[in-house]
Amino acid sequence: MERISGDPDARIALLKNHILPHTVCLPAVIDTHKMKNVDGQRLELSCNQSGVYVEGAKVAQDQIIAQNGVISVISKVIIPDRARSVMSLLGRRPEQVSTFNRLLKKSGVESYLNKPNITVTVFAPSNHAFNQMPEEEFSLLDDDQRKLEELMKHHVVVGRVKTESISDDQKMVSVDGQNALRLKVYRNVSTYFQHGISNSQNIFFALLKGY
Repeated sequence: MERISGDPDARIALLKNHILPHTVCLPAVIDTHKMKNVDGQRLELSCNQSGVYVEGAKVAQDQIIAQNGVISVISKVIIPDRARSVMSLLGRRPEQVSTFNRLLKKSGVESYLNKPNITVTVFAPSNHAFNQMPEEEFSLLDDDQRKLEELMKHHVVVGRVKTESISDDQKMVSVDGQNALRLKVYRNVSTYFQHGISNSQNIFFALLKGY
C-alpha cells in the first residue's frame, strides 16, 4: 500500500476499482455476477449462506443510503492489477510464470523491478518455455549467478511496449545494456505470448515459446 500511496495513477486505479456506476442492493445478488466498475474492469459479486461477497471480500449487511447511491462496507481492499507492482503481478500467476519469478528473485533483478518510478516491460518466459530447455543447460544457468542475472535482465526493457505498437523484426535494448531484444510478429500471436498484463506504469507478457 505504501507504493500505491506514492503513485497517483495507482491510487486512482485503486479507488475506481471500488466504485460501480450504478446502485446494487444486496438482496438483488442471488447468484454469481460480473459487473464493470467505473474503470471498465469486471468485479465478481457472489452470495452464499454466509452473505454477499465482492472479489472474495465480504460485504456488510447494512448498506449506507446516500442521495446519489449506496455505500457498502467490505472486509478487505480489492487491489486491481493496474495498482500492483510487476513483482506482485508475476507472483499472482504461479501457473504461468513461477519459474521466472523464482529466478528473478535469485538473480537479484527483483530489486531493480521494485525501484520506485520506473517504467518497464517484462517479457516473462512461461513455465512451459523453461521446461523446453535442456535439463543440463537449465541447471548450469540456475547455478551461475552472473549468467542468470544477464538472462533475467535480457527479458526486461525500459518503457511500456503494447502489443499494438510492436512491429516485425523490431529491436529493443534490454536493461542489461548490451543485447538487443528482437521482436517478431506472427499471425498466430497467442503461440508466442499471451496478452500483456499491465499496471499503472508497467507491462508484462508471458512468453509461451523461447527463452
